[in-house]
Amino acid sequence: MTARETRRVKEEEYLEETQHNFNEKLQTIPRERGWFGLLFRSSMIFPPIHCSTPVPIVASHALTLISWVKYGIKDLEALPSPRLLATHFPYTLLPEAVTASGSKFVYIWRDPKDVLVSMWQFVNKVNPKEIPPIGLNEAFELFCKGISNFGPFWDHVLGYWKVCQESPNKMLFLKYEDMKREPLVELKKLADFMGHPFTMEEEKDGVVEKIVEFCSFEHLSNLEVNKTGSHQINRDTAIENRHFFRKGQIGESKIHLTSEMMDCIDRITQHKFNGSGLI
Repeated sequence: MTARETRRVKEEEYLEETQHNFNEKLQTIPRERGWFGLLFRSSMIFPPIHCSTPVPIVASHALTLISWVKYGIKDLEALPSPRLLATHFPYTLLPEAVTASGSKFVYIWRDPKDVLVSMWQFVNKVNPKEIPPIGLNEAFELFCKGISNFGPFWDHVLGYWKVCQESPNKMLFLKYEDMKREPLVELKKLADFMGHPFTMEEEKDGVVEKIVEFCSFEHLSNLEVNKTGSHQINRDTAIENRHFFRKGQIGESKIHLTSEMMDCIDRITQHKFNGSGLI
């Protein structure tokens, strides 16, 4: 067997093992109504993505500037540099080519109550018309049961948090609420983690403030490109760009959820995250 044939056999074995592990995970998802109609819709699984060029977000919607990579990605070095990957997958489903590559990870998590409300609002806007809107009570029950597009919220967070605890130089954990309240602090933290800290001169010249202002929700959501047009998620689904920007507020769940709902989610969070150091 030639070297090329050997490599091809190993690649096929790797893909077969990856698919097997992925299918095993799918079997743990309850076969019932979910966020996007039936849970077993391939279009609801967003694979890792990468961007090989600077992001001119003023002229183009950010999602149009990235290329989708199939789940079975094996060789990161084959992708153009610099390589920026993004995913909704839990850490346990990431291919070894990503987790063992020496890459740095930035994980952003948010108050689960606001996650629920945001996801509920989003899916009702983007679901096909033939799928009846999901009610808030049903969305709440699904979320609390751990029935979400990429697995239970709390398990998802804990999976990445474990890696952060074990390898802090590999994983940066950011919280959405902290980014909203102290964007300058969090931006500096990100720059340090990526090995490109701001110089004293840059800080003196207000570079940090300018980046925060330019990348703010208020600025990006008001760009014309983000208010018009649509993004083709797959062959059958296109989402209007404006739906990717809603309010970006902290604590909006208080408007939609009852006190009983909020208390229930808080109890689950306390139970799941107890002893983790996250709360």
